[in-house]
Amino acid sequence: MSNYNGTLFRIFFIFLFLISFWASISFVVFLCVTYLFNLNASLSILIYILVAILFIRVFYPKFIFRN
Repeated sequence: MSNYNGTLFRIFFIFLFLISFWASISFVVFLCVTYLFNLNASLSILIYILVAILFIRVFYPKFIFRN
């Protein structure tokens, strides 16, 4: 395998790992929200929570509490 293909596979699997990591965190938040607020579990709520967590993660200033 050439370096080019190895790099593409590495980028793909890192991206896949990050998306699955944030999806699992959003699923836990989804379970907590549906349990605490007694909502019916639906895929749309899960997608809203996933998008909200991804947007917060992308746009949140990393050094907001830095001296």
